[in-house]
Amino acid sequence: MAITENNLKITATCSSGLEEILQKEIESFGVNVDSVGKNTVQFYTDMQTLYKLNMATRTATHFFLFLKQFFFKNADEFYAKMKQILWEKHFNVNKLIRIDTKGNSFVFRNSHFATLRTKDAIVDRFRENYNDRPSICKDNPEIQITVYLQNNQAIVYLDSSGIPLFKRGYRAVHAQAPLKEDLAAGILMLSGWDKKTKLIDPMCGSGTFLFEGYLMANNIAPNLEREFAFMHWKNYDKKIHDEVKRELESQIISANTQFIGYDIHESPVKLAREIKNKHFPESKINIIHNDFRRINDDISESFIIANPPYGERVQTDNRINDFYHEIGDFLKQKCNPGKASILTGNLEAAKNIGLRTSKKIKLYNGPIECRLLNFEMYQGSKKNFD
Repeated sequence: MAITENNLKITATCSSGLEEILQKEIESFGVNVDSVGKNTVQFYTDMQTLYKLNMATRTATHFFLFLKQFFFKNADEFYAKMKQILWEKHFNVNKLIRIDTKGNSFVFRNSHFATLRTKDAIVDRFRENYNDRPSICKDNPEIQITVYLQNNQAIVYLDSSGIPLFKRGYRAVHAQAPLKEDLAAGILMLSGWDKKTKLIDPMCGSGTFLFEGYLMANNIAPNLEREFAFMHWKNYDKKIHDEVKRELESQIISANTQFIGYDIHESPVKLAREIKNKHFPESKINIIHNDFRRINDDISESFIIANPPYGERVQTDNRINDFYHEIGDFLKQKCNPGKASILTGNLEAAKNIGLRTSKKIKLYNGPIECRLLNFEMYQGSKKNFD
């Protein structure tokens, strides 16, 4: 199938466990998804929709435009086939480019050599056609090229997103062990939260759940204001981009949903308040410096969302087990009736919560395999952890 501006072959990437959520997000924009794989969703779309997906999806990390797939027997054939790609069709010679190579091939000793051969092919093609060459820039590139290797096969993409989409721009400084924005949004979608019920994070850290929840409740596209790599493509259409942005802005609503975060540590509370004041000044987000075990506010009939420590910072088995037992007491005594979603990378400790889960979902927080545990608290809740 020939690739045109109205028939772009796209691979979206996401965190492990969020593939089906991302598929639903993409389909909500009228796109027919072709396939879903590990960390990927593949589909065809047009340029206007590609702009919109970059701005509006919450769980994608990148949207890659497929350029070419080929087999190669050696490094010279790899170079020759890379050089055949019409690079000048996609970007001008004065652009700063970055090349990332992933995967493995028996042809190359390491991915760095494949990256160098890709760079040589691009540079030589431009030199032959324009007597000039694009410059390589690792830190602030305008054009990002990604090559996936599998044995003697290469797949070449242009990254339309650039900086990963989870970097929304509101969290310039990350607290210790932060939860990425895309995962926080995905967890909220998987939790069953209805975007209307008061959202409470009793261990909020720098407030990622609260801020992503606010964006969702008010139907605010998470990446309206940022720069994208597609803005440096040769066929970038600013008029269409602006039209898409205005359309997304027109869909923003003013929700009455309340958001409350508590944390025992003063430093992340200070950071969360700074983010709130700078980026969400009109929001109904309240950040409180308090231990969740000492909360006296009425928080029943709320939705509890939390990413408690998994054990790395709570040093002994007994302490982490006791800590999760206290989480269970908090849910049963303070949040009843109500619902809760807890992300944990310590399933043994989580058994001490003492509530039966309504659902368990496998996710990854970085390299850590986790479970999202959904609970429903009501009078007479069953006290067994499945």
